Amino acid sequence: MSSRTISSSKQRVRPIGRAAVLGACLSCAQMLGIPSDPELAPSPAAQGDAAPIRGAAEQPSPPGIDQPAPNGAPGSAPRDDRGARSDGVLPPDSVASFDDTSQSRPHAPEPDAPLDRADASAPDAGGGPVPPGCDGRFERVPVDVVFIVDNSGSMPEETESFEQALPSFVALLEEDEVDYRIILLSRHRRDERSASAEASTSVCVAAPLSELAECPSERPALGPRFFQYSIKMDDDDSLQRVLQAFDAPDPFGLTEIGWSEWLRSGARTIFIEITDADSALGASDFTTALQAAAPASFGSDATRPGFVFHSITGVIQKRLGLDIYLADEPIEPAVCEGTGSNPDNAGVVYQELSRSTGGLRAPVCPADALGLRLALLASDATLRSIRACSDPG
Repeated sequence: MSSRTISSSKQRVRPIGRAAVLGACLSCAQMLGIPSDPELAPSPAAQGDAAPIRGAAEQPSPPGIDQPAPNGAPGSAPRDDRGARSDGVLPPDSVASFDDTSQSRPHAPEPDAPLDRADASAPDAGGGPVPPGCDGRFERVPVDVVFIVDNSGSMPEETESFEQALPSFVALLEEDEVDYRIILLSRHRRDERSASAEASTSVCVAAPLSELAECPSERPALGPRFFQYSIKMDDDDSLQRVLQAFDAPDPFGLTEIGWSEWLRSGARTIFIEITDADSALGASDFTTALQAAAPASFGSDATRPGFVFHSITGVIQKRLGLDIYLADEPIEPAVCEGTGSNPDNAGVVYQELSRSTGGLRAPVCPADALGLRLALLASDATLRSIRACSDPG
């Protein structure tokens, strides 16, 4: 599956996002700003010592709520001196300027094309580095979306719904010409769902995203933009498994150095957790372990993480059915209900991780609404693939 290229001389900028989707969630637009220029850094596969990440995976902290971030209101992202949040998102009023049809839309890079760093050291008007490759008001950056899908026995409806919803999620990214990669951390499905409890809670991804002709299959297959690391994500250990698999070979020989191999230099990393459980590893411990192993990709300051973590958990639905929780909203301990979903907790640790990284939160109930939740997160990923350029004049 290849990305589509655009002729800047013929095409004009069009509004980003899908009004029909965002119209069902008016409050989402309050936080979906345009990302500013992050630090671009080498792939984490070559960064740091993997020992801290293994240590955190092997020694989970007691369950509980991590302390709120020390900057500003609990869970809200601090701002830099330009008004941008620490997760690289500018205020929402910046979005309107992208609708100016007098400006050319920036090109999306090819899937494996390195970012141009030629101008990275030149100062801009504010004294900082000029974003590389900028030839207009905005440019595109790659987005690596890491899905973490729970394979515990209570997740048959949710894993099936995810299989069905993933192609639509990808289609929305393609529609908005995002240079994306999908990295799936979840057990591969080898049999028909009705064959066993294991098969009913596993995930298989076929063409056109992967190179599988059909599902189920004996082994997963990769694709130009799709990468699956088959590992069972259980009810309370998914964060530990994410850390363990970061630098370890997968069981099918698709990577010898862990899923870190599939992260790209200069890409924004967005995690999306889908579970009806909570984590035994604390949010701050997970962040610290990621940053210790690959600070260039995930940041080095725990109060300013260099990644975004969205969570779809057992949190109760908001008053508007499709509405989602924003980073500055408090943790909600109440549990959702819905057909095919019976969570026994609200995923408090995952909620805290979302709040501390500027991510969104949504209920996993009902299971058949997962596609609508992912459509909202696709809009968020599109906006995070855009950053403002310094004025070339």
